[in-house]
Amino acid sequence: MTTEQCMLFLKFVAAVAAVAVLSLGFGGCMSSPRDDLYRPHTLTSPTQQADPAAPDELWAVLPPLNESGTTAVDPLSVGDAIVASIQQVQGLSALSMNRTLQSMAALDLGPTPSLSPADIRMLAEAMGVDAVVVPSITAYNPYDPPVFGLTLALQRRDTRLADDSFDPRRLVRAPVDPSLVQPTTFATRPTSVVSAHLDAQNHAVLAAVRSYAVGRHDPTDALAWRKYTASMPLFTEFATQYTVRRLLERETPPSTVASVENP
Repeated sequence: MTTEQCMLFLKFVAAVAAVAVLSLGFGGCMSSPRDDLYRPHTLTSPTQQADPAAPDELWAVLPPLNESGTTAVDPLSVGDAIVASIQQVQGLSALSMNRTLQSMAALDLGPTPSLSPADIRMLAEAMGVDAVVVPSITAYNPYDPPVFGLTLALQRRDTRLADDSFDPRRLVRAPVDPSLVQPTTFATRPTSVVSAHLDAQNHAVLAAVRSYAVGRHDPTDALAWRKYTASMPLFTEFATQYTVRRLLERETPPSTVASVENP
């Protein structure tokens, strides 16, 4: 074999090898988990569950009260996370935390702990919202494993029946005895209150975190779904969504609310 033939043979081998490498590379990219998309768990409001054509409700979130005993938590950041969780619910919308703070300042209302039910009602009417969420942070540990506790009280504009044995959803678009129904107004006390204490050492909590992470993380990341327990802001995101879910369950049977698993 001449020198020229040897050079041509080596070039041919090199070309074949390059094609093989490129084929493996493209094949690997096509089958990469990074390209796989999964639908995340979502929430639907009770109103939209009962009537998919119903307009979205507008909620407001008060600045959270810090009862955790630590100054490491930023209540306004938690409030923003609660607003974001409500915004992700189908059939609900929420005013930004800044908008609520501006409205409180315009009405010369003090901090959240000093607000009376009448103050909350006045604030809700001024902002034109259907409900106000009053949050309290009951536990906060940003270190591994994280702990987050949250209480949400919902005070809403609704038609309340004098007889609790009646289900208001049965009376939608139906004639009723006016004596059974009080005028539609803003409630003077919370219609629903829920609390959650989420400790990342608890395996049931970890299972809920893993369920929540589906469709919300890159499966090729080293931490995968555990990034939600490695980052306190991400754990807060999970915790607020979880607690909002429980709040919606108080408004409607749990079987009609689609979301993460309960610990």
